[in-house]
Amino acid sequence: MERQNIYWLFSSSAQAIATFIAFLLTGYALVLQIMDSIQERDETVIPIHDALKRAYYKQIVILAILTGLSILFSLGMTYLNGIGLSWIGWLVGPGFLLNVIVIAGAIWLVTRIIDPDRYGKKATSLLEEEEKKLPERGKITTRSEFFNAYVDLEKTIRDFLGKQGLYELLTSRSRMNPSFRQMIEELVRAEIINYSVRSELL
Repeated sequence: MERQNIYWLFSSSAQAIATFIAFLLTGYALVLQIMDSIQERDETVIPIHDALKRAYYKQIVILAILTGLSILFSLGMTYLNGIGLSWIGWLVGPGFLLNVIVIAGAIWLVTRIIDPDRYGKKATSLLEEEEKKLPERGKITTRSEFFNAYVDLEKTIRDFLGKQGLYELLTSRSRMNPSFRQMIEELVRAEIINYSVRSELL
């Protein structure tokens, strides 16, 4: 491969990859802000958001390391190409492959972050993990039976808080109808239930 081609390939690839990753990280920061705003309105997504953030963090760390190696390799190739080493052509293939891996990895990460089914997929995987930890007990119910029982439980807790004068206090503090989690936390603060009951309810 000619020296001029090597120069343009690796000098331009270093700039392109650095710019691409910068845009990706900017977009990821915006996604985190959106997730935090959703979390403020709906606390039930906290476990899903935490799991997604941990997964994204691991993938971005790997991508950042590969990006750093790719940029350093490209800069090194540009420098060595100027010296005019005869064997530099042997490094073109590995360098090009590393650049392709970084770009493909970045595109893959973007598709994971913008996947509209990411909540459902992560919730399903979290549920499967929890099912492995917890022993089976009780009987299997339908979704409608579970939902009706949940609604009854939520209403019972809301009515109980109202009788204790805590529901109005909780509403004025959050300036909106409190979520199930907020009501449970209020029962813990008032020392009506302990942390083991809290964990079971949540």
